[in-house]
Amino acid sequence: MCSSEEKDRSLALGRPAGLHRGMRFADEAAFTLVSGHLGELNDPDKGHWKLIKENPSRSVHRGTISGQKVYVKHFHSRGFFRRLGRAMGISRAMREMNLSQYLNSRGVPTPPVLAARCSGGVEWLATCAVAPAEPADQWHEAMVQRGDEDSLRAVRRATIALGRMVGRMHAAGVLHWDLHCGNVLVRGGAADGKLVLIDFHRGRRHRLSRRVMAANLAQLLHDRYDFTTRSDRLRFLKEYLAASGAAGTLRGWQIMVEDFARRHGRRYRSQRDRRIMGNNRYFRQIRVSGGWRGHVVLASKRKMAGSRAAEVQLAAEGWRRLLSRPESLAEPGEGQYTVLKDARSGLVVRRRIMIGPHRLEVFVKRPRRKHFWKIIVDCFRPSRPIR
Repeated sequence: MCSSEEKDRSLALGRPAGLHRGMRFADEAAFTLVSGHLGELNDPDKGHWKLIKENPSRSVHRGTISGQKVYVKHFHSRGFFRRLGRAMGISRAMREMNLSQYLNSRGVPTPPVLAARCSGGVEWLATCAVAPAEPADQWHEAMVQRGDEDSLRAVRRATIALGRMVGRMHAAGVLHWDLHCGNVLVRGGAADGKLVLIDFHRGRRHRLSRRVMAANLAQLLHDRYDFTTRSDRLRFLKEYLAASGAAGTLRGWQIMVEDFARRHGRRYRSQRDRRIMGNNRYFRQIRVSGGWRGHVVLASKRKMAGSRAAEVQLAAEGWRRLLSRPESLAEPGEGQYTVLKDARSGLVVRRRIMIGPHRLEVFVKRPRRKHFWKIIVDCFRPSRPIR
């Protein structure tokens, strides 16, 4: 057993004490808050915690401890290299905790960290909720859509704050390799321009060159390019350069960042196409009778507002039954059927289909060849629906 004095010294150094092997607490207050709730933090599915986000490598739950809203992020990748890293003491939870505390000390707002654990195959990070707040991408799009002068002024304030925040992060020698506005929180509607940077599991401390910093900024530019003006982007870059202390001219940085953004966009689209054309939790390749082959959607990664299809989980077997005669999708049948276009180039109809227990309203487009010679060309390229 550890004495109280040993425990206090252990907490001050951020090291585990006594029974809390493999754990780190941010401070004495964090230890007092969460030490009695480690069971539910280790397995939030068994407690009154709400699942907020889940993917093959991470899951995030939200709950309340002694009146304080808390997020706990579990890292559960079972890959060989991840397991080897954990065995060697390389922990994403500990790294994110270290980076968050380090950046806070350097003037970059991050969520208050409570504790982290990496032991016995369990790895998680607990942080205090930042409230009231909303993701910056959603907030920004809502402000742009509103379009009044107050909203545009708020966007300008947030742009300045974002440039300064990212500049201070790079000045501190930290890279955020998942830098997009979904990982930035806007506090209180940005009336005072306060932003919070989150999700540092892919963060790194480096000696940063200008090209590395420009490549990191390119992620942010790619994310916001369609929602910003040239003036917005230059305003951000001007504040960034002032905060980061990076050498070079505004024009030179603009050219360099835009070049990296084009490269990032090509990589992003290439990864997207590989994901769409592969077999994973969202898409599946199928074969049906008659020699037909195709790709179907199983689930939507992004829950688009107003989309019923985005809320359902589809099964490949349900698609195979529906597509037993693929040509019948464009033919009149049971249920609603409306022809929207019937031309030499193709047929477009709107109808309802059943995939397993799910009834969905869809558009079906069947292309037609206008020139006979294209039969030969089509033997050497993907079909028009795939393209």
